[in-house]
Amino acid sequence: MSRAAFGVGERIARNHKLNKGKQMKIEVTKEAAWKLIGNDEKTWRDFTQTELAETTLYHGHGVNIQTVHNYIGGITQYYITDINA
Repeated sequence: MSRAAFGVGERIARNHKLNKGKQMKIEVTKEAAWKLIGNDEKTWRDFTQTELAETTLYHGHGVNIQTVHNYIGGITQYYITDINA
């Protein structure tokens, strides 16, 4: 095994330790998020609001979905928990 290959494996292992227990999220399209959310009365879990944004949490089809609406930018972003992380 070359030194370069060993170094890459070492970095991957170190990053895995750093991210252990953290939930990795990936951004998805509005359409994909709403397909997973479905009936929001059944999948809704939590809501948080600050002066800059509001965050809503859902759980549908076995994944956690998070929507973040930025008041200043007027933008809504959709995230799901990465099941491979």
